[in-house]
Amino acid sequence: MDLSCLTRLYRIAALRGLHEKDRPIGIHFSLSSGESQRYRPVYQALKLSDLVDEDGYFHRDVSLIEQHADPEEVRRELEAQIQLALSFGIDLTHMDSQGDTLMGLAGGREFLETVFDLCEKYRLPFNLPTRIVEQSFLTTAMKRMFQARIVAEDVRGHLMRERIQLVSWKEIRDLQRNQL
Repeated sequence: MDLSCLTRLYRIAALRGLHEKDRPIGIHFSLSSGESQRYRPVYQALKLSDLVDEDGYFHRDVSLIEQHADPEEVRRELEAQIQLALSFGIDLTHMDSQGDTLMGLAGGREFLETVFDLCEKYRLPFNLPTRIVEQSFLTTAMKRMFQARIVAEDVRGHLMRERIQLVSWKEIRDLQRNQL
């Protein structure tokens, strides 16, 4: 199961012990807001000016993040999200990316090296879909970049070797309905 640590559902999963049901639970990195839900950064020690709008929320437009974000701000926020998940007592099994904000699909600039450094530090694999290179919307350069990343990170042991077990929407709705 991948859940953003910015959502109430992540907290509910932690409180309900969903991670104790032999299901993998990963940190689902969030660096953008959705159309209906706005998120603020977890990292609060300094303002992450490249990642947020004038109101302090993550941008909705992923390409703005890819084009303008300071890699150090990205690292600080991702690490803060990991630390928040760990503070809930969740035994993380992997890392993932919300809306592919880290993979450069919207603006062409990716932050995968930052992610893989965190994989190394926390000894967690990253769920980089190896079939991404089959997507028709990718440029030839992007396909080559992903192929190189997949090979390099597989050798380093940072890619997930098995598919994660997904949680059904019914289970998610049940969790929301039966909150503590």
